[in-house]
Amino acid sequence: MLKIKKLTVKYGTDVQAAKDVDLEIRKGEIVGLVGESGSGKSTVALSILKLIGYPGQVKSGEILWNERDILKMGNEELRKLRGGGIAMIFQDPFSSLNPVFTIGDQIEEAVKLHGGDDAVTLLDAVQMPDPESTAKKFPHELSGGMRQRAMIAMALAGRPKLLIADEPTTALDVTIQAGILKLLKELQAKLGMSVLIITHNLALVYGFCDRVCIMKEGRIVERGSVEDIFRNPKEPYTRELIDAIPRPRWK
Repeated sequence: MLKIKKLTVKYGTDVQAAKDVDLEIRKGEIVGLVGESGSGKSTVALSILKLIGYPGQVKSGEILWNERDILKMGNEELRKLRGGGIAMIFQDPFSSLNPVFTIGDQIEEAVKLHGGDDAVTLLDAVQMPDPESTAKKFPHELSGGMRQRAMIAMALAGRPKLLIADEPTTALDVTIQAGILKLLKELQAKLGMSVLIITHNLALVYGFCDRVCIMKEGRIVERGSVEDIFRNPKEPYTRELIDAIPRPRWK
């Protein structure tokens, strides 16, 4: 479905944020892209939707969506792709939502662009409590978990084939994180979407992803099934990420 070939992205003249990245996402699978902050994960995600802004620049490579190179698409083709073919949940829902419009109005804007269900139906689909009342509220009136569900509802408005979730549980309580991941898993199975989840937390992808790609300093240094990565990591960096997973110590 999506194939990235030798993607290299630079910021200015000195910072190479992505270096010869190869990544493939098949239909109906969940892939985790894991690495520490600054490893280039979000750069790859933004490149997929051609959202790299100045001073960033894609220097080389291809991003093929059903054999069409996204990097060569014009504005009209990109408008249809963003939200319609590929949707993205950004890191911070509070800064991604417009503070002066209600949640319902913002979801309806996406519905007008791409078709699909109305805002209340979409909020109900993401298990939002009292979706009719929530649709009339502003972002500041919602909790962090509710704002994230609203962002997911907006992303689903165009019935995308691929959902990119960039750190979807950042700054959320552990129990809320588990609820968001459970919701994404259920929606993926119900709708048959592919999902690319970006995270620095290797423990988060266990039990959620089918495959994992480990990223360090702009490069993918290891890839494999979740079981292979956790049971038999090849790279020292992958082992360091596994060792960094907090484990309870009981007295």
